[in-house]
Amino acid sequence: MNELKFRIKNVDSEDEQEVDDAFDRYSSHVKSLNLNKDCDLLKFFGNDFFHDGDIYDLKIFDGNRNVTFKVDALNIRTKEEDFQYVNTSFECIFKDVVWLTMEGQRIDDLNDPLTDSNGLEFAYSEIDTLTEYIEDFKNNYRGSEAFMDDEPEFHSIIIRFTTPAGFFGMVFSSVSVVPLEPLAWHLIQESGRYELCLWGQ
Repeated sequence: MNELKFRIKNVDSEDEQEVDDAFDRYSSHVKSLNLNKDCDLLKFFGNDFFHDGDIYDLKIFDGNRNVTFKVDALNIRTKEEDFQYVNTSFECIFKDVVWLTMEGQRIDDLNDPLTDSNGLEFAYSEIDTLTEYIEDFKNNYRGSEAFMDDEPEFHSIIIRFTTPAGFFGMVFSSVSVVPLEPLAWHLIQESGRYELCLWGQ
């Protein structure tokens, strides 16, 4: 891949209609995916649930097979006209990562997005748009002892971050999104008082 960038979204266009049309195409793409409506990839990344949230504590471990990071959710708000925001945080756990890349703009000597896991801000994301990579890895790992399933399933994500600007991309088999405060998140979901940016809600 020469340059990591979105395949569908066009967030840099100065034409608002082009931006909206691209988001509509992306929404159609997500609706066409054969994903369980309750899976965390669709639920949390189908929409930009983490938009404007800080990404921190990025870790790559188990021989580069698993990637985790924590991220803040800043867009949960009450439904009343005089609404208030409620912030909560999550840990995202990507498993069986077979491809990982990160590109960023180095602002100064003290700010290197390729090594610093602090100070990244989640802007937008795309899921399952790196179709050529997904198909290649499906073919390469078919029948591999590295996976219990003879036909492993792969997904992709591209995350655009700001401050500094850059992209983060992965191909992986599964992702889990875990609230850092499970009880608080449960109450937020069950109360019916909040607007959530989760896919399908």
